[in-house]
Amino acid sequence: MRPIMRNLAAASSYRMLLQVALLLCALASPLSWAQTPQTSGQWQLGPNFPFFPVHMHVLPDSTVMMWPGDGGVSGDDPRVWNPGSGIVTSVSRVGYDTFCSGHSFLPDGRLFVAGGHISNNVGLPDAAIYNPVSNTWLRQPDMNLGRWYPTTTTLPNGDVLVVAGDVDLSTGTNPLPQVWQSDSGTWRNLTSAQISLTMYPSMFLAPNGSVFNAAPGTLTRYLNTAGAGAWSSVGNRTFNALRDYGGAVMYEPGKILLAGGGDPPTATSEVIDLNATTPSWRAVGSMATARRQMNATMLPNGTVFASGGTRGAGFSNSDPGMPVLSAEIWNPATEAWSTMASATVPRLYHSIAMLLPDARILVTGGNGYTQTEIFSPPYLFAGARPSISSTPATVGKGQTFFVGTPDATGITGVTWIALPSLTHTNNMNQGFFRSTSITQATGGINIVAPNNVAVPSGYYMLFLLRNGVPSTAKMIQLGAPNNPMPSVSSLTPSSATAGGPAFSLSVNGSNFISASRVRWNGVDRPTTMVSATQLTAAISASDIAAAGTAQVSVFNPAPGGGTSLALAFAINAAPPPPPPNPVPALASIAPSSAAAGGGAFTLTATGTNFVLGSQVRWNGAARSTTFVSATQLTAAIPASDVQAAGTAQVSVFSPTPGGGTSAIQNFTITAAGNPVPALSSLTPADTVAGGSGFTLTVNGANFVTGSRVRWNGADRVTTFVSATQIRAAIPATDIATAGTAQVGVFNPTPGGGTSAVQSFTIAPAQNLSALGTVIARVTAPQGGGSRNIQIIRDGVMPPVGSTDSARQYDTWDGANTAADDWIGYQYASARTFNRVVFQEGGHFPDGGWFTSLTVQVRQGGNWVNVAGLAVTPAYPASNNNISYETYTLQFNAISGDAIRIYGNPGGSADFISVAELQVHGAGDPPPPPGQNLTALGTVIAKITAPLGGGSRNIQIIRDGVMPPVGSTDSALQYDTWDGANTAADDWIGYQYASAQTFNRVVFQEGKHFPDGGWFTSLTVQVRQGGNWVNVSGLAVTPAYPASNNNTSFETYTLQFTPVSGDAIRIFGVPGGSAAFITVGELQIFGP
Repeated sequence: MRPIMRNLAAASSYRMLLQVALLLCALASPLSWAQTPQTSGQWQLGPNFPFFPVHMHVLPDSTVMMWPGDGGVSGDDPRVWNPGSGIVTSVSRVGYDTFCSGHSFLPDGRLFVAGGHISNNVGLPDAAIYNPVSNTWLRQPDMNLGRWYPTTTTLPNGDVLVVAGDVDLSTGTNPLPQVWQSDSGTWRNLTSAQISLTMYPSMFLAPNGSVFNAAPGTLTRYLNTAGAGAWSSVGNRTFNALRDYGGAVMYEPGKILLAGGGDPPTATSEVIDLNATTPSWRAVGSMATARRQMNATMLPNGTVFASGGTRGAGFSNSDPGMPVLSAEIWNPATEAWSTMASATVPRLYHSIAMLLPDARILVTGGNGYTQTEIFSPPYLFAGARPSISSTPATVGKGQTFFVGTPDATGITGVTWIALPSLTHTNNMNQGFFRSTSITQATGGINIVAPNNVAVPSGYYMLFLLRNGVPSTAKMIQLGAPNNPMPSVSSLTPSSATAGGPAFSLSVNGSNFISASRVRWNGVDRPTTMVSATQLTAAISASDIAAAGTAQVSVFNPAPGGGTSLALAFAINAAPPPPPPNPVPALASIAPSSAAAGGGAFTLTATGTNFVLGSQVRWNGAARSTTFVSATQLTAAIPASDVQAAGTAQVSVFSPTPGGGTSAIQNFTITAAGNPVPALSSLTPADTVAGGSGFTLTVNGANFVTGSRVRWNGADRVTTFVSATQIRAAIPATDIATAGTAQVGVFNPTPGGGTSAVQSFTIAPAQNLSALGTVIARVTAPQGGGSRNIQIIRDGVMPPVGSTDSARQYDTWDGANTAADDWIGYQYASARTFNRVVFQEGGHFPDGGWFTSLTVQVRQGGNWVNVAGLAVTPAYPASNNNISYETYTLQFNAISGDAIRIYGNPGGSADFISVAELQVHGAGDPPPPPGQNLTALGTVIAKITAPLGGGSRNIQIIRDGVMPPVGSTDSALQYDTWDGANTAADDWIGYQYASAQTFNRVVFQEGKHFPDGGWFTSLTVQVRQGGNWVNVSGLAVTPAYPASNNNTSFETYTLQFTPVSGDAIRIFGVPGGSAAFITVGELQIFGP
């Protein structure tokens, strides 16, 4: 537990100063004169206890039990205060420190205590029960582990649930909920409900029989304590933060109010109704003041009293002005708070507010404060109080009973409040109920006791109310309702044969309860309750050993209960034993043979002396047999019985008595011919020409161990996997050139044959480098290499040993220890790759190579290593002092939308160098009609080294970005200004690896400058057989101005008659004094 905030002397001085300040404020404030007991209640000093209590409980005899803790004081010092006499008396001790324990009352009025204190955040596993009548403690078995700040909840059947609490500083919270079982005094572990809850969680019995976790966490949930336990979510609270050290009250059965708590403290409140079909939290009126370390107390008139706490941030802020002295009362009818009179003593950490039987509230504690205060709510100043002259000591749930009172005619309400058991702002023994059925009787009233799961059995303070004014309470024990008288209507079965085995008897009737017992001739038998109308009982073999009649009845225990009328169960004499079975004789079997490898079949056995239990045996093992007649049986023979050629021995067996085994008949299993194979699919179904050898998976049916995969009619090395799959080794020579291979499967004789073939596509290989976008881990290098990453695909491969670092791209970006490095290409759609040509750049003393190297392809967003990687020549993976060496990385064909070389960078600076990186794989099919051919080509231009202010990256003309008309950003264009000149023509376009058909060009011109940036004449040309020819039927929309119209980034569509060629360009005379053109975007389309 947290240490005392300040020593007792400091606390005493603070109290004196605070009381003086409050008195002065009261004298100075006109508001203080407006408060009256009728509107704001009244405070008075109570007893000065020998210690500040940390744990308090109202006992069934109306006295108050308490014990201390914190600051090195042991909690094993319980005292009892008698509110009538004012005397504080020591009571027996349990023998361990009960500080920071959890506690709640058992139905019989004893106090159950779990956990305790070793040191801060280190709990005890102990449990004990205090009997206030005998003033004795009864130790219980230890819990699984220690618990410090646990919460206990008494369940409807009298068991106790214990959750949470710290074990120690290393383990933290005890996650295992446990149920102490009242009938055996043992623990049941809820192993399926383990969860880490905050300390001292607020737990309530819910109307559905579960236990509801309401706070401090934001997510609220049910715990089903049956069996191994199970949690289920209910929903999040409206205040989305921890409500630790706030108030939590069940103000009606199933209705819960949370207020205050949190850090910084909150004034908010919220409620939930667990009776709703779908319970959910909703906010209600906030308190006038934020509070933490507050107490919330249920009052007899159904309102809730809030007291104490601090408005300041932190665990328990006692700085001047932070303690909250004013009280508040929440009205469930208006869901709003009203401010009450102010106390004089701060009530912070370890404070308690508890309803007394006289309807006043005892407020006490807070570290260092032994002086108590008592609050009288406004209802005690609202008129004469009714009185109770008599009540029964005990009533059953739902029972109608008489309450003596001289004020019968004026009684307007009756409420029940469970005896409080509090610590750390948490009342763990809550229960509130209104008896709404009130009828007049001579000398008093008749009322109906609660019968709600959320109102457990136990001791309650019973209050009578007259127009909201409560009586002094009478203590009354609410017990279980009277059990009904059971009735039995039928038995299943209703008879058995003498000498038979044990069995389960179903007893049908009404008014059965969980404690019902089936009685066999007046003696209880092990009974299981199925429902209120059915029980099952375990009847032993000895119960039906002899013929006769047994009397079956059902007993319900007290209170109430009784024994039903009995029904007769007949125990019939056993019939005489049957005659012995004859020895069977097997004459023939049909069929008498089958081919090896065939399927399952039905075997018919013909003979004599067959009986109902006869079995056909196959090589001595029984097979599933059907009795047809005394002369015929059928048996199910599985395919596994005829897998191999040979002879099986068939016989018939008949069981005892008598019986025996027939002579055998031989069943011949002949060698079977191979089936004709069937081919359904190939994996892979295609690859790239020039790739390495690979394994082909062939799927289908009827494959045998001798099956062979045939590639264009020639056998390939084949591995048998199963009857539906084989694999073949396909060498690199089979896929050296593009085309189609015919794949089939051949099964040898006997039988056998060749399957239908499936086509395997060998796609033409293509250099895919120009079709992708370069990607790299380092895109802003600082080394001596080229800063233009496009250099890795410029087609220039310097000679081995070159020292020109400008011909490479290196990833040096400062000294570092990068774990990996990579560079490659990504594509707009998936491509198939099988080869990478990698020319490494210069080697430097501090890096420029990989220490490990592989190839990775991106699939579905994830990078995967290629399979079958072979590097030629062998990559040294070190500084061999040879620059610009070229390596070919061949691997199994694989598809993805990106590819890269990947590994660990070498040298002390951890970087790599790349002169050229070419990626090869499957070429593109011819474009579909109307396809955008822009990305398939390579940009070509008359001017490839411009000197103007536009982008120097020619790829910008196909980046898909088309700036708005009138833009002035020259960085979004490519212009051909290379100095003042008078060029006769200028052009830009694309060339292709194979002929394409074109019919449309979309041309966005770039920025116009005073000295150029346009064509004075414009056409489209296509290259055919090495010659450029003008297209025919050219139409330009809108009309091209062929001059400086001072409008930048205009777009023109150039439509023409379809024409084929291996390159296309826009061509004309450049305009302006500097004779150059500008291009924002250039897109090419086919028909």
